[in-house]
Amino acid sequence: MSAAKYPELTANLELKIRQGVYREKLPTTRKMEAEFGVSRQTLTNALRPLIEKGLLTAGRRNGIKIDARQLDRGLIGIVSRGDLSLFKSNPTFKPLQKRMSSDGFESLMLDVSHGVTPSVRNLLGTFIGLIFTNSSLTLEMAEFLESKHIPFVSCNRLPIYSILNFVEYDWAGAIKRIAALFALKGYQNQCLFFQGRLEGYDKSTKKQWKNIKQELGLPLLKADEIELDWQIEPLMCLEKYLKALYEIQQYPQLLILWKSIDDSIELIRHNKYKLPDSCLIVGPSYSPDISGKNIITLARNDSVDVMLAAYEALRELILAPSEKLIHRLVDYPIVWHKNKGKI
Repeated sequence: MSAAKYPELTANLELKIRQGVYREKLPTTRKMEAEFGVSRQTLTNALRPLIEKGLLTAGRRNGIKIDARQLDRGLIGIVSRGDLSLFKSNPTFKPLQKRMSSDGFESLMLDVSHGVTPSVRNLLGTFIGLIFTNSSLTLEMAEFLESKHIPFVSCNRLPIYSILNFVEYDWAGAIKRIAALFALKGYQNQCLFFQGRLEGYDKSTKKQWKNIKQELGLPLLKADEIELDWQIEPLMCLEKYLKALYEIQQYPQLLILWKSIDDSIELIRHNKYKLPDSCLIVGPSYSPDISGKNIITLARNDSVDVMLAAYEALRELILAPSEKLIHRLVDYPIVWHKNKGKI
């Protein structure tokens, strides 16, 4: 663990105290250096925030004592937009809530579908930290939280906000693996539909998609330049995309549809601008039963991994604020549905 990662060690030490692994005092510095594989300087940096909070007291003769009464407790906000009942019923939410509770924090869901209203502003001041999910973070919200010195982590990057701490799925890595697999099967003309629901995301996505194509030796197509409006509903955006393909009359051999195929199937099959049967569609789906000779699905991943990773990052920001930004990617596993042997 490098010195630059001492906030991670700070959070780890605090967690061990919460869990009762360390009780009245910490092990010797020599034992902790060996346990965590760090230098004396990294350990010193990691201990300093906990000493400043009063959780630890360092003495030359008696070692580093623990005062568990000083453990951080408070309210953590989980910010989303839309129907919060759907989010709460998702099985991925409960492990996160359980983990927060075991750490001594309370959690509260917050809907920001209507923007940063005065009531939302007042509520934000009650949180010890916030996690933004479902593309809920806006530039206005980020700047407001920074001005109030409230720690927050987003589960999506926000391209127009350069100083953001974020943890998100490595979707580019997953898409590259899919593109490479089908390129080997002869699908050279490929396109990607990926509507990011945040300002500036489309530009970032296009750049990464072009890099993937260049690395795999795939040709660039007119369709790669189609603009996607981040502010409209996903199905409306997909319909506009299909219309654009129809107008340029350049259909790919393979369309990677990076949104749920479940709610897109009717649009793909029966819309005025539906895709021809010669275009193979690949994308995530909740159901393994979606059929069609030109459709291949993989399991949609709503794993709690990103949420838990964002929570770990938030704990680091709360415990040991650092000038070094947190930018972490969580692997997006590719799990294919049976697809009747098409792959």
